[in-house]
Amino acid sequence: LRTVRRVGPKTLDYLSILCGSSEHVAVDVHVLGFVRDAGVDVATYQQCGAVVSAAARMRGCSPGALDAAIWQHGSGRGR
Repeated sequence: LRTVRRVGPKTLDYLSILCGSSEHVAVDVHVLGFVRDAGVDVATYQQCGAVVSAAARMRGCSPGALDAAIWQHGSGRGR
């Protein structure tokens, strides 16, 4: 799929999530903003995803679960 125009890492991660993976993080504005608000300096999509994955493991949950919680918080749906 990476050879398809406009299909990047976020699209592939999101498709993996939709297919049932709990190991992927689809870094969007909510996730990136949350990580940066926490004081973590990330420069790339991959770095941000790695930070969320590491934080999830430290908290004893899957990266996908933390991604979903961050997204709900950032979108206002978790309130």
